Amino acid sequence: DKVRVVEIPVSYEGLRDYAIDFSLTDPEQPNFIGANLFLEFDSQMVKTKIVSDDGTTYGNWNMSAMSLSLSCKINTVRNSEYKSIVLGMSKKTNPDGSFIYEYDFDLNLEAEENWWINQLSETKDNFEISFNLYEHKPKEDSGIMVLLFSKDFYENNKQNLKEVLLDEEGFLKQQYNSNIMVSLLFRDNSLKFKGFYKENGSSEMKSFEELGDKVMIENQWGTFIISMDYQFLSKGSFYIEVAGYNPETMQQMFDGSLGTNVTCEFKEENGKYYYVISGAATSSDCGSSSGNILIGNETQNLFAMVTLFDYDAAN
Repeated sequence: DKVRVVEIPVSYEGLRDYAIDFSLTDPEQPNFIGANLFLEFDSQMVKTKIVSDDGTTYGNWNMSAMSLSLSCKINTVRNSEYKSIVLGMSKKTNPDGSFIYEYDFDLNLEAEENWWINQLSETKDNFEISFNLYEHKPKEDSGIMVLLFSKDFYENNKQNLKEVLLDEEGFLKQQYNSNIMVSLLFRDNSLKFKGFYKENGSSEMKSFEELGDKVMIENQWGTFIISMDYQFLSKGSFYIEVAGYNPETMQQMFDGSLGTNVTCEFKEENGKYYYVISGAATSSDCGSSSGNILIGNETQNLFAMVTLFDYDAAN
């Protein structure tokens, strides 16, 4: 007897509208599918890379375009058409050290601040996204989440994607975890200074941005100027972080004095390196005392001039 074979379209039988199956375009490279990775930039070394917490490196480098890319092939999708969704993502750290992610569903890839997302390429069987950080970079602890869905799902839900994809607490619903191509947070590994202040007896560090114009870190043609109102020292200490410092390959030096009873100590806390400035400063220390910080190795150097000033007298 002849048997009549009827092909049943996968788009209607047993395949949910959000279902999609994709895999690495290059099976030889480390698997980034669904991973939380970091897009790193080092301005001194002029180097960009995509890495995980364990140090695994991902991405394909395109020298002519000066860009990194991640790509995957589309194996199965409803009605053979898919759609990429790129969400802005930012990491918010709570005072207790815990953190949450906030998502931006209105990310404008044409806006200049997002030009670091160099290109999106959607073909029938392949999706590729590339990044170029040499002229534009995202903010620290911000980035993107890339999701892939069937085009049917996108068209049916594009007017209310946030309500569809996120649960009541603002997390991506678990049923869509398999739609994540990759999540990327920006991490700037450039050698630089960051300023913080900690009150005596407190574990909370306040950034210089939170303290307003009574403290300042300015980069003037490669030399950093760090100025601080001396009156803060009566209740706490300044912490000048040397972000990107590697004790195995770099050396540090502080030269000078910030006052008769003011100390500047280089120390490590929780894997970060700081110059901790503390002591009983007086107004007479302002203007007449200063210190110099020098960080460096064979390939890069960082220099800062540090001073105390009297904010009240200046205003």
